[in-house]
Amino acid sequence: MIQPKSLFFTRPTMFHYLTTKKELNDGSEKLFEKIKLGKIKVKIFKKYSLEDVVKAHKDLEERKIIGPAVIVP
Repeated sequence: MIQPKSLFFTRPTMFHYLTTKKELNDGSEKLFEKIKLGKIKVKIFKKYSLEDVVKAHKDLEERKIIGPAVIVP
């Protein structure tokens, strides 16, 4: 039986696994290579034009963005 208040979740970050600059560079090179090859797909939630940058910030502040968003020129 799980006791109340004894269960918790953790959110690991990459800095738990990549501790040096070299490890970080090597890891990011591997990641971007897999993205380039299509092995990892990045789904953009919303694209904003440069003219809509103020709206993008407002949406972010109002928590309307629920995934990756980019500003495109």
